[in-house]
This record gives sequence, structure tokens and C-alpha cells, in this order.
Amino acid sequence: MKAFRCSSSISNFRKKLLVRILTEEWHWLKSRHKQTVFFGAYHVGDYVRILWHRGERRIFWCGGDILNIQKSIFWRFIIPKIPATHFCENEVEAKALYEIGIRASISPMIFDAFNDKIGFKPSRNPHVYLCAQPQREKEYGVGLIEMIACMFPEITFHIYGVGGVNQKNVIFHGKVPTEKFDKEIRQYQCGLRLNEFDGFSEVTAKSILLGQYPITKIKYPKIDHAKDNESLIKLLRNLKNKKKPNKEARIYWIKQLEKSLCELF
Repeated sequence: MKAFRCSSSISNFRKKLLVRILTEEWHWLKSRHKQTVFFGAYHVGDYVRILWHRGERRIFWCGGDILNIQKSIFWRFIIPKIPATHFCENEVEAKALYEIGIRASISPMIFDAFNDKIGFKPSRNPHVYLCAQPQREKEYGVGLIEMIACMFPEITFHIYGVGGVNQKNVIFHGKVPTEKFDKEIRQYQCGLRLNEFDGFSEVTAKSILLGQYPITKIKYPKIDHAKDNESLIKLLRNLKNKKKPNKEARIYWIKQLEKSLCELF
């Protein structure tokens, strides 16, 4: 029997993992000698559990946890010395982990059990969506979108997770239930992820699985890469020319995400 442990810092993913993964949650005593996947290593509580564990350890780094351990002189020395197999979601994260002595395999995944059908419909007036966290709007590119939205009168930008002042073609939805979000994005054409240090976000995953044309700042196979603002503008302008669902990329990522889950367990 195997087990998994989800960091309290990403507790919103715990229920999603319980649906996707047919295995038990880690228990400090009952699961101590079982093969365990630790999702997220954000804080001292996570580090101590990993250190206490005696079975095979698999650590799945999510993004923000890498930034946290970089700041800890003590734990960035200890964690790399603990026998474990490490996973992360892209080359940016892998490089950051390597710099503190951790070699990680790249295995992007989606926590949600998202098996929706194609949700792309061509439009001369595309709808683009992104998610952000309160107090971290700059990191998620909210200010950038507010600044450049006037360049794209044909595009409506939908911003979820935070509030703000609506513009002519920028709509702030705030925090909404997952079911509502999933229903609404089916009507859109592009999931936008402008974080420069990030895991494989659910915005990107859901957009590609819907057969849409997501745009990301971090490079991924078969996903449009906005390496700078100039390339972002070009990609946004080209959205209205997308006439068919992004089936090839969708099939690729369905297989990749299934493979990643199998590699972890």
C-alpha cells in the first residue's frame, strides 16, 4: 500500500487528490514505512514529516515551496541530503532545485479530476482568462493586462481570484466556486499564465485539455510561449485567427498528464 501527504499550504488541492488518487493519506505512525508522495514542501511541518518518514519518499515540488526553501539556510542544506525521488513541473523549477543540490524529474500534472470535453469555439472576439491571488496581482500579470487591454478591443479579458475595477474589456470576477469557473471557461478561447516562476497551473492545464490555445511565460511543449511582452502581444493578436480546436496539443497533454501521475505512484 502507498500513501500521499498534501501540504497544508496547498490544502485546497487535498480533496482533489483524494478523488484522483486511490490511496490512503499519510499518517505519521501508520504510514511511516510506506512509499509516500509528499505534495508540496512549503514549511517546517512539511520538512519534519519528510525527515520523520522511513519508507520510500517522493517529493512533488509545486512552485512556491521552492522559493521558500531557497530562503532557509538550514533546510536547504538538510532536505537535499534526505534520500528521496524529486519531481517538479518545468525546467524553471528544475533549475532552481538543482542550484540547491536537488535533481528533479519534470512531471507536470493537474490536481483536479478534469476530464472535460473540448470547449473551444472559434471567435473573432476571443475571451481570455487568468487567475490571480490577492496581494500578488503583479506576479500574475494583472497590471500588465490592465495596461495593454486597450490594444485589443476585440478581446475580453476575464480575471478570476481577485477583485478590481472593470474596464471596457477587462472583467474582474473575484473568487468563484470551481464548478462555476469550469463552466464559464468552456466559453473562452485562451487560458493566460504570466507567472515567471510557477508550476504547471490549472489554468494552463484546463485550457489545453479543453482544446483551447493557452499562453504561458514558462515554456512547455505544444503550448504558446510568451517569452516577452512583444511575443505576448503577437500571440494575443493571433487568437482571432484560430479556427479549429487545438486537438494535437490536447491529445499530447492528456497522455503527458496521465504519465506524470503514473510516475508519481
